[in-house]
Amino acid sequence: IADTCTGTGNSTACTVNPQNSYLQNYLYVLILGQLLHGVGGTTLYSLGTVFIDENVKTKVSPIYIGILYAFSALGPAIGYIVGGQFLNIYVDFENVNVENVNITPQDPRWVGAWWLGFVMAGFLAWTVTVALCAYPRELPTAKEVRATRESQAHQDGGEDEVNRPGFGKSIRDMPTAAKVLLKNPTFVFVTLAGCTEGLVTSGFATFLPKLLQNQFGLTASWAAMLTGFVAVPGAAGGQLLGGIISSKMKLKVKGMLKLSMTACVMAALLAASFWISCETPSVFGVDIPYPNSTTVQVNNITAECNAGCGCTTSSFEPICLNGQEYFTPCHAGCLSSALVNGSKVYTDCSCIAEELGSNVSAAASITTGRCTAECWTLYLFLPIALVLILFTFMSATPATSVTLRCIPDGQRAFGLGLQWVFIRFLGTVPGPILFGAIIDGTCQLWQQNCTENGSCWIYDSALMGRNFFFLGLGVKCLTALFFFLAHYCYKPPSTRKMVKSMTQQTLNVRKVSTFSSASQTSNNL
Repeated sequence: IADTCTGTGNSTACTVNPQNSYLQNYLYVLILGQLLHGVGGTTLYSLGTVFIDENVKTKVSPIYIGILYAFSALGPAIGYIVGGQFLNIYVDFENVNVENVNITPQDPRWVGAWWLGFVMAGFLAWTVTVALCAYPRELPTAKEVRATRESQAHQDGGEDEVNRPGFGKSIRDMPTAAKVLLKNPTFVFVTLAGCTEGLVTSGFATFLPKLLQNQFGLTASWAAMLTGFVAVPGAAGGQLLGGIISSKMKLKVKGMLKLSMTACVMAALLAASFWISCETPSVFGVDIPYPNSTTVQVNNITAECNAGCGCTTSSFEPICLNGQEYFTPCHAGCLSSALVNGSKVYTDCSCIAEELGSNVSAAASITTGRCTAECWTLYLFLPIALVLILFTFMSATPATSVTLRCIPDGQRAFGLGLQWVFIRFLGTVPGPILFGAIIDGTCQLWQQNCTENGSCWIYDSALMGRNFFFLGLGVKCLTALFFFLAHYCYKPPSTRKMVKSMTQQTLNVRKVSTFSSASQTSNNL
């Protein structure tokens, strides 16, 4: 497609590539990969968390869970950083001579090697799997930990029902087990809080690079790297800090719920940072009228000065003039181009001639590519975003510990599994869809591929920031409300029952100690 004015008066003929329908089938391969990734990941977060909780003392369990969750956040953050570097490599570098590729990562048409991350992650996943297979069903200290554990389960009669002998050994007990959990209001409200948290965290994890790229005029690779730099200390530090505070302050269920509420309120206040952005350059025909024109038509960047050029929006090749952009040289009415000292220079541009008039010397300010300007607000946004992410993830570890404590011990694995089902279907799955729809709603100019819209070339940055603010504020307030309701509805074990439980635990400890001493004596003999 020519990047200059053809003078034919007609747009380039629309031709459909016969391979398009074939290539679209690879979408289902990606969906299958994500499905398998979700199956493995969810199992690790449910059974892995319970395995840790069953093998360490209650007071230090939040620290270990925080470490697990911190590394689960560290992985995606490192992925952003490494993936950002991969995006600087051309997508088909193994099949083409990169020296013959005449576009750079700064060009909107550039596609980086996104697939390299999947290859690396697959290799590392198999490496870790071998190590995990070496672990036993439980560690040697598990029996003593169970004997000294103090029950904090919500008192609604469900604990007696699921602790009867033989319960849980048949699949027919599953409906009863699910009923007991769903009758537990603390478990239900913590699960709903997890759904709303999953909604916002999955959405921001997917589209935060897009937000940075649009709001601050960054390249895709640099935006991904900055996301990683902010997410590493924010997400990992927040989850680890939540576990440390819960452990050092010896918080029980109500105390951890208060900590989660406080973190959500702080994150809601910091959501105002989404109003911060750099001033984006104006584009003729999109948000400012062409020279000698007074109107701007949405999705129509044709004017009198380029009406006979046959310009299209299939590619975005902007040229900058005095801080304002033309979508392509064709839309500037440029008839010809030439290479001067390795740079492309456009001449005979009718739209630019109308704007400059007799001021011919101003033509020297015409440059190819998007307009760039110094913007210090990025350095204000990044530290605030780091603290926002820290408070967002600070509630994750206490919330998981609450889930493990407010339900009977025998239901912890099933409870976490059921909770993750709700979080996935009501949170992390619709989250990116919702955020994607919000971002698409701020699009000012779409790529036209024959009769269908392709990618969005230009977004309304002010509208995008406003939408992200209201969505983040609303979701965090809703999460805080769910934690408050979980705190309000929680009924701790009665004093009488706790004394009885502690007495039984003391007897169990003595039995374990006696058994251990007898075993040691037998071994010595």
